[in-house]
Amino acid sequence: MQKSILFKLLRGLSLLPFLAWPMVFNRSVFIFDNPNAIITAQYIILFAIILYPLYLIANAIISNMLYYNAKICSILINLLTTGIARFYCIAGFVYRILSLKAIMY
Repeated sequence: MQKSILFKLLRGLSLLPFLAWPMVFNRSVFIFDNPNAIITAQYIILFAIILYPLYLIANAIISNMLYYNAKICSILINLLTTGIARFYCIAGFVYRILSLKAIMY
């Protein structure tokens, strides 16, 4: 039994943020630039950035294993991963736009 085109497409889309991870990881050193920041929060953010590919790979493996037994759960896992990545991209874009507007006025 082969996997459907929808599942393959969603799996590919859910692993797409993995391509941007090296660039984000490269810039994660600058988390520690602010001397007034909370050091615990900085380390939590750093570990979240470092472990993000493991989250993506684990979701891909789990959804792959669930595909034959529970197709809907498998597709929902892929949609959840894609939705989380989209949310962070849109939130970062909106934050940047709002911060630029605050600087301009």
